[in-house]
Amino acid sequence: MREFFRITGHKSIYLTSAFVGIISGVFVSIFSLLLEIFSHWVSGVNDFYLEQVLYNQSEGGFQLDYSLQAALLALFLPTLGGLISGLLVYIFAPEASGMGTDSMIYAFHHKEGRMDPKVPFVKSLATIVTLTSGGSGGKEGPISQIGAGLGSLIADLVKAGARARRTLLLAGTAGGLGAIFHAPLGGALTAVEMVYKEDVEGDALLPCILSSSTAYLVVQKIFSKSTVFSLKSNVSYSYTEFPFYFLLGVLCYFFGKIFILFFRKIQLFFENLKILPFFKPAIGGFFVGMVALFFPEATGTGEKFLQKLLNGEFLDLYGANSHTSLIIFLVLLILKIFTTTFTVASGGSAGVFGPSLFTGAMVGGACSILASAFLGPVSEAGFMLVGMGAFYSGIASAPIAGMIMVCEMVGSYELLPPLMIVTIISFTLSGKLSIYQNQLLNRFSTPAHFWDMNQDIMSNIKLMHIQDSFRRLAVVKKDISIKALEAKAEEIHASDFVVINSDYSYFGFLSLRKLKNFYESREHIRDFVLIMDLADTELSPVSIKGTLKDAFDSILMNDIDKVPIVNENGLLLGYLRISDLFNIYYKHMRKK
Repeated sequence: MREFFRITGHKSIYLTSAFVGIISGVFVSIFSLLLEIFSHWVSGVNDFYLEQVLYNQSEGGFQLDYSLQAALLALFLPTLGGLISGLLVYIFAPEASGMGTDSMIYAFHHKEGRMDPKVPFVKSLATIVTLTSGGSGGKEGPISQIGAGLGSLIADLVKAGARARRTLLLAGTAGGLGAIFHAPLGGALTAVEMVYKEDVEGDALLPCILSSSTAYLVVQKIFSKSTVFSLKSNVSYSYTEFPFYFLLGVLCYFFGKIFILFFRKIQLFFENLKILPFFKPAIGGFFVGMVALFFPEATGTGEKFLQKLLNGEFLDLYGANSHTSLIIFLVLLILKIFTTTFTVASGGSAGVFGPSLFTGAMVGGACSILASAFLGPVSEAGFMLVGMGAFYSGIASAPIAGMIMVCEMVGSYELLPPLMIVTIISFTLSGKLSIYQNQLLNRFSTPAHFWDMNQDIMSNIKLMHIQDSFRRLAVVKKDISIKALEAKAEEIHASDFVVINSDYSYFGFLSLRKLKNFYESREHIRDFVLIMDLADTELSPVSIKGTLKDAFDSILMNDIDKVPIVNENGLLLGYLRISDLFNIYYKHMRKK
């Protein structure tokens, strides 16, 4: 088998990608079946509480009917789910925590596409526990990581090189996404687009299409379900609605920015929380449970609730007038951001694609209420669907993927014109802001394409001619403590530092990334341990007489993110970051 799938060129990578798609399709099918079984077994906070307990509609409006059993279930089930999920991840595969997509992106850029083979299995179980216990999240992040892990595992089995392994990593991601969302083209485009903010991984596009299509066919054969969402009637738009679609694009950007900033703030809080890691998702789950007690719609995946809204059942659920409907949309929007953040940012195993669809739909629903106040009846479902695609595109820097995914998930391209316009507005206003922190700007800034660079051009760029590009911010003296260095690292957002003597001569190099386990486990001595005790004095700087290629080789060889540069006397002149090297290189390329 290994010889049959051995990567020798384009044909073999296509064949292996199709095989990755088959495996991903089978795995997604098993995952979906288990998720469905566990959802029924646990009774799902969302369905149980929403449909049986919380709302009893009467002539006087809504009455809260508190049942002690239901209230305790709603409050503590997400907490228990977070604890179990946290234990699974902590014990078996720590990298399986969180949304999953970011881990996949990091593996693509910085680990040559390598992922722990345990990740797909641990991630599956942890995600099932999180989602069935009421945690607010989606399936895209876990499926991205699960599919990527399968692609990486198959790459190792066939002894693929780094470039082929990265391609198969993305092919596995595409297979998982295409299968779980019944979107073969959307899955492929999402996989190649989500790794960059302003680019796509074009080399992997055809393998991703093959894998996604194959995985989709496998799932279709097993489940015979054509789309994720169904529409009772065709959705449409009119030209008079476009001013409100423009407003929708701005609002998607606005709430998307709130989502990202709030998510990062809470994520940082949990990262700095000094407790055992597996307790963190349980704390996040408790906050989710507090919301579930009153608004269970804002928990879980939200797919069934969205389907009801797309069917036009909003009035059946709430019996509200237009003003009340607008308030309900906005409340659910904010609460979904809250519950998703506390589920995923605390380390719970779930994705943000599903919640972004939910949030975008709420923004679209609110816009449809405003539009109907001025224009008369409009397609509420149309506004919600456009909001889904635009919101995700804005927070994920993935405009093409967001548009195509939504169209395939409902099986209709009728709304593509307004969807394209609203998506571009949201994406453009969002700029470089993204929910995925490991996304890089473009293929010129990733180690995955280091070897695409012309080595001869790099050898002709002398360091002495580019001294105006040298930096000196992440430079520290050898006699400060590790604790002081940590404070500086947080202040300037750096992890690697150039260490100097008091006379500014080069002493060594220190990477907090590589020493994290050391100083975290010895917190009581961080005030006393000095940088000089831990710095790597064996790491040699690059001479000012050298070239850009010398600096580039030093970064590759030593696994550092910046290279120190000294003069003939060993005095530090500054350093160059890896992004600086790329910028200098491509400035020279444009001059050719």
